[in-house]
Amino acid sequence: MDRIKELGLDVRTFFNAKPAFIAGVLDTMQVPKFIDSAIGARKQTGRPQKISDGTIAKLMLINICDNHHPLYRLKEYFLDKDVQLLAGEHVGLDLLHDDRFGDLLDRMFEAGPRAIFSAIATNAFLQYGLSIRSLNYDTTSKVMWGEYEGDDGRIGTISITFGHSKDKRGDKNQLKVGLGTADGVIVDAKVLSGNTDDKTYNNDALDDADVLLDRHGVDRESFYYVADSAFFTEANIEKAKDHRIKFITRAPETVTVTNQLLDQAWERPENFLKLQLKNNQGQLSEYMVQEFDDAYRKTPCKFAVCYSPSLEKEKQKTMTRRIAKEKAELNKLIAQYAKRDYACQPDAEKEIAVFTTKKLPKIQYHRVDFQIVQEEKKGRGRPKKNQPDDEKHYIYRLLLSIELDEAGATQKLKRNATFVLASNDLELSAEQILTEYKTQSSVEKKFQQLKSPHFVNSLYLKKPERIEALVYIILIAMMVLSVVERVVRREMETENAVVIGPGKVKMTRPTLRAIVDIFGYAPVNRYSYEGQVSRALLEPLNDSQGKILRYLRIPTNIFTET
Repeated sequence: MDRIKELGLDVRTFFNAKPAFIAGVLDTMQVPKFIDSAIGARKQTGRPQKISDGTIAKLMLINICDNHHPLYRLKEYFLDKDVQLLAGEHVGLDLLHDDRFGDLLDRMFEAGPRAIFSAIATNAFLQYGLSIRSLNYDTTSKVMWGEYEGDDGRIGTISITFGHSKDKRGDKNQLKVGLGTADGVIVDAKVLSGNTDDKTYNNDALDDADVLLDRHGVDRESFYYVADSAFFTEANIEKAKDHRIKFITRAPETVTVTNQLLDQAWERPENFLKLQLKNNQGQLSEYMVQEFDDAYRKTPCKFAVCYSPSLEKEKQKTMTRRIAKEKAELNKLIAQYAKRDYACQPDAEKEIAVFTTKKLPKIQYHRVDFQIVQEEKKGRGRPKKNQPDDEKHYIYRLLLSIELDEAGATQKLKRNATFVLASNDLELSAEQILTEYKTQSSVEKKFQQLKSPHFVNSLYLKKPERIEALVYIILIAMMVLSVVERVVRREMETENAVVIGPGKVKMTRPTLRAIVDIFGYAPVNRYSYEGQVSRALLEPLNDSQGKILRYLRIPTNIFTET
């Protein structure tokens, strides 16, 4: 080794196959080029940049996809990495500081981060032949700790403020994110102000879906907009009609037609049709469905009343707690009434009427019976012998008895485990509606990823503009990775292939994390001599690594050539 140094040859071994793989994915999808093009289209002032915007964004995305650090710690992430290989150009570590990344966020915001996201997503779908048969839309909230600068009236800037928190933190500021997924792949995303209403979001998302369908050339006759119950409003249904968009959504229980259909379905439980549908893990889930033709605000709809035995098991736990709580509250009332006395029977009857009117409707699981008991009022001193009845004084008490309404509780439990789905496609069956609606879990899965520390370690930024731009970069990372997972699984299914994942586990449907971790070991030597740099893999890529690169059309030289 000393002799090698004497000759001026510098040799260093890097274990950065995972970030190199991610860099290869980003380059293949042309992510840096799209960002350079979008930001470069705006007039830039000041000195020429030492690193292009696309390269800066690429390094941020590599970090986010691999092991996310806050902006001020990004330099730490690249200390043991071959930065020149990952960047594709000469980049010194001294150039990687938070001000440079912050400046990129400013320029990205000015260029329109959502438009950048849309261009990259559209290209990825076209590049890998991904199709859109349905879109699943939903929103989530992200709690923001600390104080944030206002937007100073700037149009287009999100407001980080209070709103309905899906994290159960109504005491904290937040922003919201809306996602649209197609077959589990993110195709649309929007960063929203913290107080954005889900009903309003769905109304705007219908416009976004209308644009997407035209952009991707989707046949509207076979397309469905899938959303949760926030979609089910007259305004949204009318807009869907205007855009010729078919929808599948959950009908909220606050709507009259929903409760009417639930009543009708359970009046005739023998009309339920049993189904078995696969869940995300490939396991069969049992459902029972009935279908109805009805209307909501004059719009004809096909409704599917769906009962889930597995959901009933979850609801059973909640109901057991509520029954115990209600029983404890009723026992307190029994003790309270036992201490009260009334001067006459009409007064006791009046108390029963008050209880029946005000308290009884709130009792869900028990039957309550009343008994008025007459007792002789004891006076002072020794009672007289053989005192005539007309000289005696009486008081009246209420005795309450409670009994669990087992039949009512069972019926309520089944009703709580039943939900109603609706579609404006009258040709669909209840089974088809339920099958399509179950894909809504794909967007919920993305929200789990979005909220994981891996993606949002902490947004240590004060300007809403920078936060908005950074969240879009995170969303680009999520979109890219979702494309990777979908394409790899699709190609493996076509070839009936198997890859060896971490722990030497054979996989036919590897998860996103498993796909990235397959590149956990591929050491590379970098040789530097008189300004010339070359690299070589210490060992050939294994079969699984080669398959994934082939599926994604990534050249194998991404580990050795810039």
